[in-house]
Amino acid sequence: MSVPSPGRRDDGWKLVANEAMDRYAAGDDSAFSALYDALSPRMHAFLLRRTRDADLAADLLQQTFLQMHCARRHFTPNAEVLPWAFAIARRLIIDRVRKAQHEPIRSEPTPGDED
Repeated sequence: MSVPSPGRRDDGWKLVANEAMDRYAAGDDSAFSALYDALSPRMHAFLLRRTRDADLAADLLQQTFLQMHCARRHFTPNAEVLPWAFAIARRLIIDRVRKAQHEPIRSEPTPGDED
């Protein structure tokens, strides 16, 4: 096992993710596990930084992978999967913010407010 030199990142996970996505897009459903394992920690950290809500980040992570699954046949072979995944996650965050802006603010009932 090689140890990355100081100041150098281990990008082996990118190769794993890209190869897994190529296989998954081509119809190899067994590649999804490798894809998820390679991307989910990075995607979750991105979503958590953006939302500052662990439950929402977990929900958006699942939605991101669901959208990747639905669009996998349109993935460009030999392309980098991470920018595509981040774009999906970013759009989901924007959609969630827009939806929240349109929801009415719920106030907690105070004692004696019953009709």
